[in-house]
Amino acid sequence: MLAALIATRQNSPVPPPVPVFFYSNQLVAAVNTFTCITVARRAAAITTSLPIQHQLSLSIQGAPSILDLLNLRYYRIVNYLSSDANMISAVSNLYLSDQIAAVILSATALQNILTTLPVMSTDFVQLVGLQQQLAISLAILKSLGIRVN
Repeated sequence: MLAALIATRQNSPVPPPVPVFFYSNQLVAAVNTFTCITVARRAAAITTSLPIQHQLSLSIQGAPSILDLLNLRYYRIVNYLSSDANMISAVSNLYLSDQIAAVILSATALQNILTTLPVMSTDFVQLVGLQQQLAISLAILKSLGIRVN
């Protein structure tokens, strides 16, 4: 039995390496993060579900809201640590790249919430507009990544 298990493992192909992306462009990241913040605020204002509204805009201890996570990442993107002026002969800014990746994760969670967001029928057009704004901002944020490997 062990020989059969070893034999099957030797014939299995090696999985491809996990892609590693490096994100840059502080200005574009800041603008699109701010757009995500605006979308989160507006979505929290138009939803008819109190738990979803709290998930979007109300932080509790140990569970920050999506709005607070995006605000935190925005301020980390625009602060001096993310600026290329502070780097001494560095090819890329790891701090900025990590912040942009975190924004992409939060914006993806927001996008998943917006797909099933309960709203009144009068706010449906506004919801569709928010979904489009978020999709565009998320696509731009993802396009800032350069594949390293």
